[in-house]
This record gives sequence, structure tokens and C-alpha cells, in this order.
Amino acid sequence: MARPTVLVAYCALHWPWRRTIQDHLDSFARYGEAEYVYANLALPWLANAHAAMRFDAILWHTTFFGWVRWTPPDQRVGVMKRARRLAARGGRQLALPQDEFLGSDQAAEAITELGIDHVFSVAAESQWPVLYERVDRDRISFSRVLTGYLDEDTVHRIDAILAGRPRRAVDIGYRTGPAKPFLGRHAMLKTRVADTVRERAERRGLRVDISTRPEDTLLGDDWYRWLAGCRWTVGVEGGASVLDRDGSILRCTERVERERPGVGFEELEAACFPGADGRLDLRALSPRHLEASATKTAQVLVEGDYNGVLAPGDHYLPLRRDFSNLDEVLDLVASEAERDRLAERAHRDVVASGDWTYRRLVTDVEAQLPAAAARRPRRAVLAAAGAVDRASRPMLSSAPRLAMSARRRLYGVLGLRGYGRGAGRAP
Repeated sequence: MARPTVLVAYCALHWPWRRTIQDHLDSFARYGEAEYVYANLALPWLANAHAAMRFDAILWHTTFFGWVRWTPPDQRVGVMKRARRLAARGGRQLALPQDEFLGSDQAAEAITELGIDHVFSVAAESQWPVLYERVDRDRISFSRVLTGYLDEDTVHRIDAILAGRPRRAVDIGYRTGPAKPFLGRHAMLKTRVADTVRERAERRGLRVDISTRPEDTLLGDDWYRWLAGCRWTVGVEGGASVLDRDGSILRCTERVERERPGVGFEELEAACFPGADGRLDLRALSPRHLEASATKTAQVLVEGDYNGVLAPGDHYLPLRRDFSNLDEVLDLVASEAERDRLAERAHRDVVASGDWTYRRLVTDVEAQLPAAAARRPRRAVLAAAGAVDRASRPMLSSAPRLAMSARRRLYGVLGLRGYGRGAGRAP
């Protein structure tokens, strides 16, 4: 039976990528049953090379929607022009928009222009009318996915770290970034829980390593090794309680913070988004909760749903949103038996089960794919397209000019029509 051919459209102008981005992007080719081809729309020659091909479906990746949201309008024009050309070469159009609390107007515009048929949202169904009021939800179908998953190779590396029996010298460890007031009170919980737990735990004499400073960020396997050295970690669902439709709230808060250093949340709210906090309720499980389960680090989490993956009392200790039960929670943190019980249960149900790896994401996406068309690109053409994408990625750290000067030689070596000796310009 023929496999459908899917183009994964993404945007990137730097290299190397964060591991989470690469795992998310490459998961389709690694675990999928369909035939996947990748196109980086940030570089015109990579996108244009696919303009003559036809695809059963196009998957518009998270990084594409990040470009749509974050880049200035003059930079967005070229990408959207190439996107429209590619959309015309595909059948079913699928979208993975991810950070839906920011730039929803730009995302809605892209969804409409590209004729998206299905959106994989990280938000709960109750929030879709809020986030997507500007798209035709009678035509477009929706389903929910996680913000991130476990990669199988990462789980194997974590298992190797745990096999070394690391000493858990830290009672409570936590890393998060600086406060983001433009996302509302829910997002502010990340820093509030850090500050509150640090103060109360240190008062009890617990060994604490909690930081909100960017310079204390841990990357790659250093993060997993550090997490495996913690008995407990704390956390809260990712998300936001403010919807910034066009980025204006972010720009306003940044301006006010520059003008009035040390300004408080209430002043920022009054100046930039009065009455807007709470109109959105976007809360979702974070990949860090899965990673803590993988390192068998017990979790204290602010009460929430956690996509139904983590259950209070079974997989974590629930902390009330007002922290009113923090003393009782810290009493339990001292118990090694309670720590082991929660950590082992979370590892068994969340990690060992294999239910929340990237295979799950790919399965959910492929459930929305159409049947393969009668005519499909030749296998040699698909192989050449894949080789071009893989070879181009390390070039992204160089100036686009250097990448574009090398593309004709690369295409010529691969034997693509129109790129041999004496060929004209790329289409």
C-alpha cells in the first residue's frame, strides 16, 4: 500500500538547534509511516526547490508559526509568499501552532491564507473559541496535543545516568526563567513558586538549588544529570492567562519596564492589559514534568490538570495555588518513602509505558493524513530533497548569502533538474 507523502514546512536561520526543537521536528521522519520531506522556508532556495513537487499533505511546523508570530512584517512577507506557493502543491493542510497565547492574529491570518484543514492545539477544547475566533471553525477541525514529548534516545541516555546511581544531594531543585508579566498571573506562578518554596524550604534547613536566573540554565544532558541529583523538583503547568493577539501587550510591558525599572505586576497590568487577565485559561503539561518523571525525581506541582497525564497523589504532591498547604507539603518532602513512591509510580505510568514519547505525536498527526494519491514524487527525487535539507542545516549558522552560493553546487551533485552545469536560475 502506497504511503502518503508529507511536506514538513519549518523555519530556522540558526544552527545548532535546541535539542527539543530538533527532536520535535525530526520525529516525523524517525517514527512515521508516511513519507516525509522537509523544507526550510526561511531560506528561499530551500523552499523553491519543492515548488514543482506535489504532496498528499503539508504539515506546518511549530517553528513556521513562531516565525509568523515573532518576525517583523517585512521579514514575514517573503516566508508567507513561499508558504502560499507550497500550500498550492499539497492536499490536506495540517498545523502545529504551539505558543497559541501570543500573536494569535498573525497565526489566524496564516491559517486562513494557507487553507489549514486541521489544527493540533496545545490548549484545552474550551479555549479554542477564544484562541481561534478569527478562523472558520466550522470548516477547520481541531485536536489536542502536548507541548512536548519524551524522545526515546533521550530516555535511554537518562537511564544510563540513573544506572550510575547518582547521589541526590539536593532536596529541592528547580529552574525557570525570569517573570513574564505579559502572560498574566498564571505564568507568574513559575517565579512565585520558585521564590516561595526557596524561602520556606531554606528556613527548614533543606538543601535547595532553585534559580530564576538565565545564567543558571542547564542544557542537554547536563540538565538531566542535575535533575537526577535532586530528590524533588517543583513546577506548574505551562501556559498563560492573558491572550496577546498581536504582540502589543508584550511590547507595552517591555516599554514600561524600561521606563520604570522594578515596576510591579499590578502597575503593568493597569498600564498594558487592564481587565484582560483571566480571559484566557491556557494551561498544559510541560516537557519538564515528563523529564522529571524520566529521572525519577519526585515532583511538587501547583494543582492543575496536567493534560490528564499526571494525577495528584499518584504522580506528584499537589500544592494549592495560594500555597496555603506548603508547610504540609514540605513535611512530606522529608519522607524518603513518599519520594520513592511518587517517583517510581510516575516513571512506571508516564515513562516506562511509552505512552508519551514522540511516537504518540506522530500517531496523532498521521491519523489526520489522507490516503496516498495515485501520482507521487519519484523516490530518487524524495531522497535528493531529504539530502538537501540535511546538508543545509549546518550551513544555517553562516550568512544566507554563503548558503545560497553553495546551493547550486549541492543541487548539481544531487542531479536535480535545472541545477547542472550551465543551468539557469532556480525557480
